[in-house]
Amino acid sequence: MPDIETDDLMAVITDIHSNESALVAVLAELDNLGVKNGIVLGDIVGYGPHPDACIQLLIESGFSVIKGNHDNAVATGNSSRGLFHLARWLVDWSRERLSQQHKEWLEQLPPYIRQDNWLALHGAPVDKTFFNAYVYKMTYEDNLNNLEKRNIPICFHGHSHLSTVYYREGSGDKLSNESSLTLNHQASLVCSGSVGKTRSQVPQAEFSVFNRKTLDIKFYKIFYKMAKTLDDMERFNFPEKLIERFLSGM
Repeated sequence: MPDIETDDLMAVITDIHSNESALVAVLAELDNLGVKNGIVLGDIVGYGPHPDACIQLLIESGFSVIKGNHDNAVATGNSSRGLFHLARWLVDWSRERLSQQHKEWLEQLPPYIRQDNWLALHGAPVDKTFFNAYVYKMTYEDNLNNLEKRNIPICFHGHSHLSTVYYREGSGDKLSNESSLTLNHQASLVCSGSVGKTRSQVPQAEFSVFNRKTLDIKFYKIFYKMAKTLDDMERFNFPEKLIERFLSGM
């Protein structure tokens, strides 16, 4: 069989949340896989202790990056919408440590990317802000309806931190948690999980690789050096509940 053209492969990563160790591990694994192209679906910052380092790594990666709700809050200083009190604490902490250049970089990020057969955003297709609403059990049907109405077969999103695919085919709407899938449905909502702060109860870094020619997508979960992230959270006097969330994978 012929080798897969690596130019057809696109990394899909999201919700890094200032976790440098997790991002370094993911970028190294993508390099091992020969994946040179990628999209980042927002929330580069928030929750973790390495906002500057994560932004710089993404700038150097050459990946396309869109804006998440935490990125918007840190860039603008406005954390009044959709963030609980510990996340708002992180907004202030991150703003104090980011360079002006990096804050401006966050602010100018686009809210979405649209290609011929896919849409990428942080939140949900139905949301006009692009990064505040969630795709989950109670909202996926409306979002699939939205994709069908707009003739968009695939939407890559983040925000939920859960590695899932909701899709619509002739027999109805379905949910997949399989490690690989072909996205040849009427409409698909695809979340790769979270690089830096998983909610799958096992603290690993999550991402996916999409083949733009075959429409195959493969999901990955890899371990990383979490000790450095936790040590730095303690060194910077992060609230204990934030540290517990990283440890528990919640």
